[in-house]
Amino acid sequence: MSQRLNTKSFIIILVLLFNIFSIYKFNQKINQSDTTTTTTVTTTTSSSTENNLLKMESKSYDFKNQDGQSDTLYYLEYKPPRPSQDYRYPVFIFLHGASKSGKGLEDLNTKLRTAVIPKYIEGGQWGSLPFLVICPQSSDGWTSTNIVNVLGAIKTTYKDIIDDTRIYLTGQSMGGGGIWRWALASKEIDDIAALIVICGAACKCSTPQQQSYFFFDTNYYNLYYIFVAPPYKIDSNEMVSSNIPVWAFNNENDSTVSAQTSQRWVDINNQMGISPPSKITIFKGVTGHDAWTQAFNPIKQDNPTYVYDWLLSFTNIRKHNRTE
Repeated sequence: MSQRLNTKSFIIILVLLFNIFSIYKFNQKINQSDTTTTTTVTTTTSSSTENNLLKMESKSYDFKNQDGQSDTLYYLEYKPPRPSQDYRYPVFIFLHGASKSGKGLEDLNTKLRTAVIPKYIEGGQWGSLPFLVICPQSSDGWTSTNIVNVLGAIKTTYKDIIDDTRIYLTGQSMGGGGIWRWALASKEIDDIAALIVICGAACKCSTPQQQSYFFFDTNYYNLYYIFVAPPYKIDSNEMVSSNIPVWAFNNENDSTVSAQTSQRWVDINNQMGISPPSKITIFKGVTGHDAWTQAFNPIKQDNPTYVYDWLLSFTNIRKHNRTE
């Protein structure tokens, strides 16, 4: 009896050690790969002088968090010239990956300003896209609460100048995962016109018909969620209830967040009857985690995945699929 207990205890200890190792490697890998650029994008060089390049402004928004404590949201803002006094901007929200996490003005400049959207804007490739661009920064991941705080800050701060039917939510890696989790359960999704999720690092889910659908991947990300946070069954899905347009992206050979992970989120939406059907682009033959450089490429010419016209083709005025 004692020998059996010792053997069982030994196995439990091994499993715990493996889980700790998986968590460590997952966090290490996603932080490293979040900064790696493996996709080459051909862009035209801006002829503007440095003084004429677009600039994102560092901003902050003070609010009370869910515990009633004072808190501050730090973010970068790009606001193009307003063509008329009554013009209302469409809003482009970008949620960063793990390596850009931080809090405060210094972290905005040293970390977030080097993310893909700020680099495109300040590097001269953004052109005349009409969006009010908001790039918030989080220090503790993109929880649903953090996303709600961002949306609240935007609606309060910019209520007089934005088109509240054209708010677009986008994110990469950790930011994309935050979108998947939030969009799955939040009725506030009705306020959003469309979603773009790039290699979203989110807990994998399955419908009741997909019993063991998610146990086939072997990278550290999937080991983490198989052994530490097993898949859970979906019996409700606010993306489907809202019929929100979704476009997902992933590199084919991404060892951090597999292409199968993004594919399965899209499959779940489509199998549950979302309209329009969720779509996915997998960059064939591309290795590495960085699918965002190509997906967010703002140069329209010879770009089959130009996301900006796709976003602007939608508003949040749509027929819902709710039963209540």
